[in-house]
Amino acid sequence: MNIFLYNPQDFSNVCTISRTLEFFWVKDCYVYDNHNLIREKYWKSYSRRLKTQSVWAFEKINFHKIEDYISFLKKYNWRKIITLLDEKADSLENYKPLENDIIIFGNEGIGLPEEIISLADEKIYIKRIWKTQSLNLSNTVAIVVYNVINNKWENIL
Repeated sequence: MNIFLYNPQDFSNVCTISRTLEFFWVKDCYVYDNHNLIREKYWKSYSRRLKTQSVWAFEKINFHKIEDYISFLKKYNWRKIITLLDEKADSLENYKPLENDIIIFGNEGIGLPEEIISLADEKIYIKRIWKTQSLNLSNTVAIVVYNVINNKWENIL
């Protein structure tokens, strides 16, 4: 499983996502990062947040900054799975992960641009039970990654 984050805008979300990825042994994360959240060095306040929010998991993840996300995704030879707030998409419960799938998560405020949506091999959504319109990005990543890990082992056994 590969993860792609499209232009996250909240550093706290990226810290929490890194903790989730490290917990589930997902070592690589591709990021289109127009907000420059992924850096080699951070100032004191960001360093403190890295320690408290990611418990240093951030440093264990290989973040690959992607400048031209369309070219990257077009060249990606395996399935591109996008997460959407669209009940017409397949439910996450029905998604059957393959080892080299790349799961694409949108920006916290605007989601994914149409140019990425048009490249999707499969679209998935997390079925909501109540009225809240959407989940926080880090929560969405955690739910999807957990589901993939769970389904992966189920498909192997």
